[in-house]
Amino acid sequence: MEEPSKFSTQRSLPKNDLLSNENETKLTSEILLTSELTTATTNLKQINIDGVVNTKMLHAHLAMLAKFHSLEQRDNEIDERYLLRAEKRYLLWLKILNNVSFKDDEEIPIPPIDVCQVWHAHLLSPLRYFEDIKRLYKREFTFPLAKLHELWSKTNGDHMDERSKQFWEENTKQPWVLDPNDTSDFELVCPWCSTTLMITANNYVKLMRNPKHSETCDKCKFKLSIESLSAKRFMDDIQKYNNGKKVYIAGTLVSTFNGEYNEEKAISDSDYLFKLTSTPWKSLLNQINENPENCNWTKIVKCIKSQVKFLKSELLFKNVRIGIILNVILAYSGTPLPFSIGLVSAVIRQREFTNKMVNNSWINDSTVQSQATIRYHKFLLLQKDANRCLVPTLDIDLCWHTHMLHAPLYRNFTNKHMNRIINHDDTLSKSTLANGFAETSSTWYQKFNEPYTCEHPKKYWLTTKKMVAAIFLPPYAIYLMYKIKKYKKGTIKKDKVQNSSAEINEKTEYKEKEINKYSGACGISPGFIFFYGIPLTSPTPLECKGTCGVPTTSSCGGGCGSGGCGGGCGGGGDSGACGGGCGGGCGGGGCGGGGCGRYG
Repeated sequence: MEEPSKFSTQRSLPKNDLLSNENETKLTSEILLTSELTTATTNLKQINIDGVVNTKMLHAHLAMLAKFHSLEQRDNEIDERYLLRAEKRYLLWLKILNNVSFKDDEEIPIPPIDVCQVWHAHLLSPLRYFEDIKRLYKREFTFPLAKLHELWSKTNGDHMDERSKQFWEENTKQPWVLDPNDTSDFELVCPWCSTTLMITANNYVKLMRNPKHSETCDKCKFKLSIESLSAKRFMDDIQKYNNGKKVYIAGTLVSTFNGEYNEEKAISDSDYLFKLTSTPWKSLLNQINENPENCNWTKIVKCIKSQVKFLKSELLFKNVRIGIILNVILAYSGTPLPFSIGLVSAVIRQREFTNKMVNNSWINDSTVQSQATIRYHKFLLLQKDANRCLVPTLDIDLCWHTHMLHAPLYRNFTNKHMNRIINHDDTLSKSTLANGFAETSSTWYQKFNEPYTCEHPKKYWLTTKKMVAAIFLPPYAIYLMYKIKKYKKGTIKKDKVQNSSAEINEKTEYKEKEINKYSGACGISPGFIFFYGIPLTSPTPLECKGTCGVPTTSSCGGGCGSGGCGGGCGGGGDSGACGGGCGGGCGGGGCGGGGCGRYG
């Protein structure tokens, strides 16, 4: 094993990748020099980012996703009912953890698997999670990914720990295993009269998942809906804040621009925007007292607009942080529970990503996972100086998710190296993602001189609307042609990509075919992720030996033939023969969409 202190930036990053910017060079050095170099069974050297983004943790994450996949119910109503119960159990879990004292982290039990799934989804919105935990709880507990994988390894995949089971059942009076077929009533406390209502499971699902559905309180006769419940939660928090209670308005504590946690700014913004002594808020409170149905988002937004108008007239609005109003509204609207995001919807949004992971055997290959950590490192380098939306490929996003599951480490790491906490927003529109992916492909190629993916971004970026506009506006057509040409450099032709899962396991005796010039995989990933293209057969990504042809013998120089690294070695390798003989043959090849490239 190589000493971390001896792992030079020069060797790990070929010349073209050495960053001219001093801060970027420092980032590269710190990520790599503090990385633990390990050797897998394939003799593939890996980087270990922040101690948690490595092949071992990726494997643990994939095992967990497989378990989450098995929880999904075919019947939509049963599935949503299951997730709504899981959401309540997660809320209960956090409450218990904060009310019990533990000697050390090893003593902290693990939660039921359904709670793990909701917790996992919450963590993948790092800024919202950060604020929710700071705002609602005294302590933050680390997601036990390593402990979960250790348990499953001992129990042959069974999510059963007797000590944790006993802790859960004694403190919650609920079963360890959540039954999807449980049709018992849900409890809901009316926020107006504090009466505990028993709502049938079927009606509760409708109430929480259908904005048009409502339930009537037996006592006060108030109509309960997603809108009225979330609006009431907002008004209650404002009143508690104005009454001097230690309550922060959701959306004010953590900046969406850099992830800064600042109580002073939260108080300042709240004083300007939500003081009930101001005329607009006084008026709204009077309307609500006269008729509770006036507690709705239409009235609230109108009130906020009036308050903003008043602040502008007094030249005070400049003291309010940009974007804070929208952030507050998004933290409350449509979310009846105390959290700032709807966790059931968050779980459902993650399922397409989970399905992609579970149904692709290539991601379980140690070579793929090792290359993924390298590509994630490069993605972080792009984040360092990017003021645009960067869209990760599937393999990179797996690493990103794994990092975010270790929330305190993730926040400290990105804050230290990027001067901000990098957010992960899986609610962006398809058009935003398409444009972001196209720009990411182009930026990646400019930075590392290698392809980013095997699918041309125009498949999603070049919409019908844009093509129609190009017909009537010739200058716009020229602009589109320029963009297409620019984005094309960040891709690799799909017919040159080796994406058969069977070929992943064939480590020796490859036949030299034209299709094997590039080793990688193509595919489309959901939500935040669009495409992936990574090397599958280059066994030593951090070296360049200049051998051409057979992947099992060519660490990087085998860009020609089956190895699939030509452009990466030719441009930045340490052998002139490799650059001329192989690199030229493959052009800017990279490895299955750039997974190898500069690193090898």
